[in-house]
Amino acid sequence: MTVTTTKRGRRRPRHAAAPPPAGRAPLAGTTEEPRVVRADAAPGRVAPPPELRARPEPIGRRPVAMPSPPPPPTNGETADSRPSWVDQTLQETLTLSYWFEPRADWTGRPVVIRFTGHRLGTGARTSNRDRFVQDERIDAAAPLSGRVCVTARVQDVNPGDWQVVAAVVEPSDGAGSPTRPRAAQPAVPVHRAKWSFRSWSLREDPDESVHTGIAPLARIPGIVPGIWPAMVALGIVVAVVSFALLYGRAGGTGPAPLVVLVALLAGGVGAKALFIVLNWGRKPPEGWVVGWAIQGFVGGLLIAIVVAGILGATPAGIFLDAAAPGVLFGMGAGRIGCFFAGCCVGRPTCSRWGVWSSDRRLGVRRVPTQLMEVALAFALAVASLVYVLTVGTAQGGVFVVSLALYTLLRQAILRLRAESRRSLRGPLLVSAACVVLIAAAVLINTVPSLHLPAGA
Repeated sequence: MTVTTTKRGRRRPRHAAAPPPAGRAPLAGTTEEPRVVRADAAPGRVAPPPELRARPEPIGRRPVAMPSPPPPPTNGETADSRPSWVDQTLQETLTLSYWFEPRADWTGRPVVIRFTGHRLGTGARTSNRDRFVQDERIDAAAPLSGRVCVTARVQDVNPGDWQVVAAVVEPSDGAGSPTRPRAAQPAVPVHRAKWSFRSWSLREDPDESVHTGIAPLARIPGIVPGIWPAMVALGIVVAVVSFALLYGRAGGTGPAPLVVLVALLAGGVGAKALFIVLNWGRKPPEGWVVGWAIQGFVGGLLIAIVVAGILGATPAGIFLDAAAPGVLFGMGAGRIGCFFAGCCVGRPTCSRWGVWSSDRRLGVRRVPTQLMEVALAFALAVASLVYVLTVGTAQGGVFVVSLALYTLLRQAILRLRAESRRSLRGPLLVSAACVVLIAAAVLINTVPSLHLPAGA
C-alpha cells in the first residue's frame, strides 16, 4: 500500500490494483486483461473491463455480458431510426468455426468450448478490442455424435487478422464427484473447421489466422451464403412457368399475368404478416425483416385469386388448379434453400438416418426436416400435375386438396424441428381445418348438386 497527500495536507492511503481473479490471466505478450464472455450469455457479447465494474467480482463468478454502444449515426440518421438489423449486418465480426469429436461419457452433460484470440500486428500498443475470451455452450439435452462443429461470432473487435485457439473446458478432463473421482483422460482436440461439399464432411483447416468480415458473407460449414433468396427466386420462376403452360391448356381466360403478379404480392404480404403473428412477443434475433411463413404465402395467394374470380377477371377454379403444381414445386425449392441456409433445422440425433447440417451455430447430425418437406412438396406437385394433365381441373379442388394435404402432413414434420412449438392447440386446429377442406373439396366434385357454376 502506498500513501499520497491531498491538497489540504491530509494523508490518504492508495491501495494497489487488485490482482485479476483466478482463471483470467492476461495473454502472453500483453498488459491488459482479455474480455470474458459467460458460457450462457448471448454469442458475441463481452464483459466490461475490470475498471468499469461497479464493485469487485466474487472469485469463481463470471461477469455479466454488457453490449457495447452503437456506432455513431451517419447521413442524418439517428440511433433510434436506424434498424438494428442493419447494424448487425454491416458490423465487422470475427466468425470462428471449430470442430471436435465428443466422447461417449459426455452424454447428458453440457459442453463448453472456449475461444481465446488476439489480433496480429498490434505491436506493443494494444487495446481491449484486440483480444477476447468467449465461451460457447452446447445444451446437455443435445445428443452429439460424430464430428460436431461450433460456430462463434465475436463482435466489438478491431478488424484485421486474428490468432485464435479453441479448447474444451466443460466437461473438464479428470473431473468427478468428491466420493467417486474419475481418472484423468487425454484432452479432446479441437480443430479449425473447413467444409467439403464434395465429401459432405468436416476437415481441418490449415490456415492459422482468421480475418474479420461482415456476418452474411462469413464462411460457415454446411452453409451457402445467399442461397435462400436465390432458391426462392428460382421457385417463383418455376411456379410462373408451370402455371403459364397449364392455364391455357385448361381453358383459362382473362388477364392471367396481372392476376399472377397481384397474387404473388398478396402472398408475400401474407407470409410476412403470419410470421409476425407467430413470433409476436419474442422478437427474432435477425429482426422482423428476415423470416417468412409459407402458410401465410399460400393464404395470401388464395385470397387474391378468389377475389379475382369473384370480380370476373379469371375463372378462380381453373386458375387455382393450374397454379397448384407450380406452387408446390416452388415451396420445395424454397426448402432446399432453407437446408443450405441453416434455417428450419431438425433436432440433433444419433440415428443413422440423420444428416449432418448446421443451424449457423451448431453443426451436428440432425433430423433432415427440410429435406423431408422437399420430398413431400415434390411428391404432391407431381401428383397434382399428373391429375391436371390427365383428368383436368376440378373447380379448385386440386389446389385445395394438394395444399391442405401438404399442410396436414407437415404438422408431423414440424414436431421434429429443433425449435419448440409454442402451443399444442394450434397444430390440432390446423390439422382439423385441413381435414375439413379436403372433405369439402371432395364433396363438391363428387356430388352433382354441389358443383360450382360453369366457368368458376
